[in-house]
Amino acid sequence: MFLGIIVSSLCLIPRIDLGFHSGQYLWAEDGNVFINQVHELGMYSLWTPYAGYLHIYPRLIMLFGSFFDLKSQVDISLWAWFLAYFFMIFTIISAAYRFRLSILSICALVAVISLQPNTGEVFFNITNAQWMLGAALSIYVFAFEDQRPTLLHCFVLSILCLTGPFSIMIFPIVLINNFFKKTIEQNIITIFIIFIGALIQILILLNSGRIATGLVSHDLMLWFHALFSMLLFRLHEKNLAIIVGIFFWILFVVALVFAYRDKSIEAINRYRVSILFLMAAIINIVAALYALKSDLNTVITSDEACRFNWIPCTLIFISAIIVSTDLKKLRFLMIICIGTICIFLIKPIDRLDLQFPSYANFSKYERVIIPINPQVSSYPGFSIDSSSIQEDSKLNISEKSIEYILIDKNGQTLDNLKPSAIIDPQDLILMSKERIECQNASDVGVDIEMNHKEGWIQFFWSESRKISTQSLSRFYPSGRIKAQFAFPNKKGGAYIQLAPLSLSGNVKIVAYCLP
Repeated sequence: MFLGIIVSSLCLIPRIDLGFHSGQYLWAEDGNVFINQVHELGMYSLWTPYAGYLHIYPRLIMLFGSFFDLKSQVDISLWAWFLAYFFMIFTIISAAYRFRLSILSICALVAVISLQPNTGEVFFNITNAQWMLGAALSIYVFAFEDQRPTLLHCFVLSILCLTGPFSIMIFPIVLINNFFKKTIEQNIITIFIIFIGALIQILILLNSGRIATGLVSHDLMLWFHALFSMLLFRLHEKNLAIIVGIFFWILFVVALVFAYRDKSIEAINRYRVSILFLMAAIINIVAALYALKSDLNTVITSDEACRFNWIPCTLIFISAIIVSTDLKKLRFLMIICIGTICIFLIKPIDRLDLQFPSYANFSKYERVIIPINPQVSSYPGFSIDSSSIQEDSKLNISEKSIEYILIDKNGQTLDNLKPSAIIDPQDLILMSKERIECQNASDVGVDIEMNHKEGWIQFFWSESRKISTQSLSRFYPSGRIKAQFAFPNKKGGAYIQLAPLSLSGNVKIVAYCLP
């Protein structure tokens, strides 16, 4: 067990950016849904649906985190993702032990699952912890269905069933499996918990209107192409990888045939559980395709659909390895195929450092709209609104009004903006006249009030007057706006520069020295 955990931990390293901090991996609904809503709604956020179903696990984590400052809350959410990830790994290793896989095979299995083809969206953020728990749910239910349920088992199963729509997907499989095994009475508690979880989620889903939302593509070839892409682990961009993927499925079918012919009790049990995993994987694929029914090209051409592949890949890989327990050569070839697939398509996580720690510090003293990844062309976009978590209300911070100059593309200084001036953003950069110096401050927050034409504003800070590589870009609407930026303070201070899309009239810049 311990060795498998070590291997799965090491397999996270290729995903990690060298500038690792929790705020850098905040993603999408982390801010808009889970952080903002817990501060707005408190306990009520626990049963607030999003995207057509409940997310009890991230809601509980954020509710717990709301008793701490914002930075600590985000740190807690990161550790909660690790908890979900290692719970999934724990269920995989436990299942592998139960089916007598060797230590080497177990290590190979957790490695290929951790390194499976994925752009990294499912890693290190509480929003996508549901994919880890969704995979764990199927393994937890099918590999240990005959174990006597304890209070802890019931609690964990309840959390899993109320996090995402996955209980809906596995309930029919659980019911059919227990019906044919004639174990419904024996496993009634587990079946009941999954049924209640699935019932709650499907009622919310039906009420949300999500099932009927969106046009359905009538292009049968596009549906086939999308299905083919998901079954081949999204290897469509590489011909050699497609060949390897097809060879893996051939080996998998051969392993299933051999396992079916083996009439020993252990072989029958392995075969049955492997089929259950495979059925769950296929149902997840069908559900993913239906969710993307109006834009199936996303599955084929975009990385946006990678999160939908996490559970099917995980279940297919573990199904293949378990069913080939007694077929060492075949299992070795399948691991080689899967490993080759991982080598072809593993990608590190690409996240912009949006200076979250500095923004979190800034948010203690005034309302700040904190940007998080991914950045989009809308306002406020994916963000955290600190209005409900503001702490000290400008207590004990130094405030500085900043004078500025305008420099054209040739480096010539212009007069300050006049109320009637219209500036071409391609020719001018706004720059502070002097360095912003904050002694004994950890961060600098900047408010910039100006008239603006809708678009992106790029903000730079540098120890010299030269344009720096240290920058932030934010999208703002048209009109009079207050653009907010924050960055770490450095000894000697920093010049700030602004490259707006378009602005007019007076610009007011205020900097805050944040302790």
